Amino acid sequence: MNFSIKIFSNRVKKFFVLFLSKIKKFFFRWRRLSWKIKLFWGSAVFVTLLLLYFSLALLSVGAAELKLAALKESWEKEIVCHEECARERLSAKEMIVEKLAADSGLDSRLARRLEEYFLAENLPLGFRRELVAILRTARGQYDLPSYLADYLGREDGQALIKVAIIDFYGEAFVPEYHFNILAGANDSALKQASVRALSAYQDREAVFSAEQVVLIGDLAISPQTDIQTMADLVLLLADYQPLFPLETEKALRTIYRLNLPGREIGRALAADILNRVAGEEEWPLPEVSQAQWDEYYRQ
Repeated sequence: MNFSIKIFSNRVKKFFVLFLSKIKKFFFRWRRLSWKIKLFWGSAVFVTLLLLYFSLALLSVGAAELKLAALKESWEKEIVCHEECARERLSAKEMIVEKLAADSGLDSRLARRLEEYFLAENLPLGFRRELVAILRTARGQYDLPSYLADYLGREDGQALIKVAIIDFYGEAFVPEYHFNILAGANDSALKQASVRALSAYQDREAVFSAEQVVLIGDLAISPQTDIQTMADLVLLLADYQPLFPLETEKALRTIYRLNLPGREIGRALAADILNRVAGEEEWPLPEVSQAQWDEYYRQ
């Protein structure tokens, strides 16, 4: 055993002696070279190291990150997305979703890059909305990233982006959040998104209350509520009706009696719900012109 160790030790010593001799010969020859040759070889070594660095950097970028960059470029360049474009976008989204779902937390490179793209106000709104949908699909409706929640509170935030966040993560908020939007937001699209979010709650017995029925009724007849949002609020009352029939019927009757110009659709929807609950035509439908219905369905 000792003999084997001694042989190995001698071989190591010979290797280092040979290595040092090679180094000495290299520097001896290097000193004798002209400055032009030294410059040439120095430049060659520098370029080689630089190429090696960029090659390693490129290899460290995952396929999903490249797909995310390609998706961004597609939204920036493809104003009209035809079949081939749509297939490429779908393929990119599927890979990004798969990678995000496999990653833990929001500290992965892909997640950080996605956040950077979302917060870039100069990027297309459609692309940034797509990012919200990707996050929702990958992480679920209750795993709301903090930067999305913060964006909802920004006064300079794009309304359409806020609508997308509520549409995809509406149930991540308590109902009171949506009622605050309905009472205070100026953008009708944002209000309608909150109505959709309230209607989407699965465990309604846990989150709905009789007090909310009163709030919905008051909002529906408020002069500050636009016609489309009023109609959406009336339809929302139908979701509350099985749990709070008396309170809902009272709110619907109040809405029906609101005989003001331009409110005919909301009143007609209220009458329809009341008649379906009663099982007979107790509440005559107000006259609504075809033009009014066409305008309603266009919004």
